[in-house]
Amino acid sequence: LLSMLNTVVLHNIFVETVMHFIFQDSQMNRKFKRTLHFPLAEFILAMGFLLVFVVEQMLLAFREQTTDASLEKQALVDCEDRDAPHRSRRSVSWCAVDEGLRVFLLLFCVCVRAFLEGVSVACQRERLLETCVSLLLGEALVAFSLAVRLTHHALRRTLVAGALLLFSVSCPAGIGAGLALDGLTVGPQVQLVRCAVEGLTAGIFINVCVLESVWQESGSPKHRIHKVAFLLTGFALVTAVLFSKV
Repeated sequence: LLSMLNTVVLHNIFVETVMHFIFQDSQMNRKFKRTLHFPLAEFILAMGFLLVFVVEQMLLAFREQTTDASLEKQALVDCEDRDAPHRSRRSVSWCAVDEGLRVFLLLFCVCVRAFLEGVSVACQRERLLETCVSLLLGEALVAFSLAVRLTHHALRRTLVAGALLLFSVSCPAGIGAGLALDGLTVGPQVQLVRCAVEGLTAGIFINVCVLESVWQESGSPKHRIHKVAFLLTGFALVTAVLFSKV
């Protein structure tokens, strides 16, 4: 049951988050009457998507180098029959790094998203009650899905409770920040920064929650840096082609 909830509910919630970002970006373009010939929204989404992969592979590559060095030193004094336990511990450490990074990024993204939603609510003056009710329902659904996701990773109860507490504080903190900034002029630069942050978090959501199975090949410990280099090279080539058409 938990697996079904984790797959269906949480993934669909963050797909909606991605669509909401794209809708806000198109709204901003219409508001400031600017036509972008470069696919900026898709570029920011891709940057957030690739950010997880690059950081993950760099951490794993560094962990493998340090583990291999320690195994070489241990092999000088240990017998050959201890190689298998070391390999199993190394694979466990790889999984721990991977899961820990994804859980941290997921928590970071939902907190940033809740903070920005709080700022948006504080800046509104029309239909405030309806907006607050819809925000409360949406944040409650995200909190439930986050709890299911963290429980699926078999985290301790204290860590799950701390993560949920941090998420629950993020939205009120955003509302407080929005009220503190009340009266200040919000220019297009501020809107652009906000959309960029939302786009990066949306890309991270896609990687962490929706497309984990895409990176099964990246779980192989061979040629991690080469995979990252080839991936970024292809991304840069496509970006250069699109930019040349502007």
